[in-house]
Amino acid sequence: MDCRKKTKEACKASTKCTYATGKKRNYCKKKNTIKSLCRKKNETKCKRVRGCKFASGTKRKFCRKNVTKRRKKIMKGGAPVYPIQDKVDEIKKHLKAIDDLGEAHDNMFHEVFEKIDNISDDLTSLRTLTEDAIENNTTDIEDISTRLGNIENHANA
Repeated sequence: MDCRKKTKEACKASTKCTYATGKKRNYCKKKNTIKSLCRKKNETKCKRVRGCKFASGTKRKFCRKNVTKRRKKIMKGGAPVYPIQDKVDEIKKHLKAIDDLGEAHDNMFHEVFEKIDNISDDLTSLRTLTEDAIENNTTDIEDISTRLGNIENHANA
């Protein structure tokens, strides 16, 4: 059921829609049928309900849902999960492309630096992974970092 397409009279007659007044125009919208647990008027009763917080606005005090960092992360969709081996393989692929470019032409630095930027982006995403996952693949990461150092030294020379 779409309340937005209803007329004023049909909206007021419907039990699932309500007619609201906006700043620019009036409109029909769906009623909020979800009951909030944080509806207590008293501060102590509000604090007793799990996940609620007593807040004060400019005009009045009210009970609202407590927004934590964890809840914000859940609302955003959580942290992205990258399998570490996939990232390491991707970096190795970029390094192989750099090696091929270096063998073909020594003065193609623009493409080489573009690949290095891709590798640095992948390395920053690798650093966000947990310590346990990184410890399992330290040899690959050390190899990548030494090869990057060699490429940067060659570019600076």
